[in-house]
Amino acid sequence: MLIKFLTATNLRTKKLTKNQTKHLAKNLAIILVLILGLFWINPNITKEHRTDYHAAKLAVKVSSTYKTDVQQNYNIILTAKLAAADKGLPLDIVLGIIAVESSFDPLAVNKEKAFGVMQLTVASGLLPLEPLDYEQNIIAGTTLLQQYKLRYSSSSKAVNATGNTRYIEAYNAGNRRNPAYAKRVLLAAKQFRMRPIVT
Repeated sequence: MLIKFLTATNLRTKKLTKNQTKHLAKNLAIILVLILGLFWINPNITKEHRTDYHAAKLAVKVSSTYKTDVQQNYNIILTAKLAAADKGLPLDIVLGIIAVESSFDPLAVNKEKAFGVMQLTVASGLLPLEPLDYEQNIIAGTTLLQQYKLRYSSSSKAVNATGNTRYIEAYNAGNRRNPAYAKRVLLAAKQFRMRPIVT
């Protein structure tokens, strides 16, 4: 209807009658309400839109902190978000581990032969076929973290003043204690906490 009206109107001379101006304004208002309604009426669209916005914001922040590629960071963050949700893990902790272990470098390999963004080793038993592929690395890394979380979640000895951090320690040290590592991860995780989304 609007397209018909616009083609019928002489836009070159920009001479619109009063009725045409009212008609155009009304149609533009309807289109605006429909577009905004997509985000306000459907909370799922709003939530997803904002989540991606936060991932993009985090990607820029990570890029300036660790001097890494923004698009690559965005892909890593979205993969971590999906894997964390799938494994029932806090996203900020997963991203904190990535920050501490590899500084968001998917090609990181340390002297102990730990690979990728989550620095997986052969000893973990979960080293993927392509350990430097960030998606495979994150899926395997979050699987390992989930296993430790399940192992230590019921242990009263695992809980200290900051809550249950034993599973974070275990990610780095296995059965040995490493509270300094957990402290570093928790500190890094603070920068990745997202405000709750109101829908």
